[in-house]
Amino acid sequence: MWPTLVLQQRAQAALREQPPDVAVLIDYPGVNLPLGRFLRSRGVRVIYYIPPNEWLWTEWRTAAIVSMCDVILCNYADEAEYFARNGGNTKLVGTRPAPSRGSTGLAGVSTRPPVGRHQLSFDRSLSPHIPQPGLYVFSRCCGS
Repeated sequence: MWPTLVLQQRAQAALREQPPDVAVLIDYPGVNLPLGRFLRSRGVRVIYYIPPNEWLWTEWRTAAIVSMCDVILCNYADEAEYFARNGGNTKLVGTRPAPSRGSTGLAGVSTRPPVGRHQLSFDRSLSPHIPQPGLYVFSRCCGS
């Protein structure tokens, strides 16, 4: 069996034992569409941020995306309009430019380095003993 399928089965087993209240799927439809259907079938609210580009290329997955999502967060007005026209509950969130290396930052964009759980526990008054939200990233690898 392919390694990615094994990982998906393990993730589904863990999610059966401890289902989340809500899942935010980001980009990559190869993993997120099956995961979203799985979560939806168990009553988990599903939000898709950066959904597949159905509105640009093809429509064959549109019905599946719309039916599994409570909300589709879109970066582009045409994308939001497309999914809404096909029955989706869309919200236009737009995009923010990322600061370039060595920049002093852009308005509203933080250039602080990311912080870890330990630092969040102290800086933001979060207990290290209380479960924190998980972010599971499945995306394509980009060359350097």
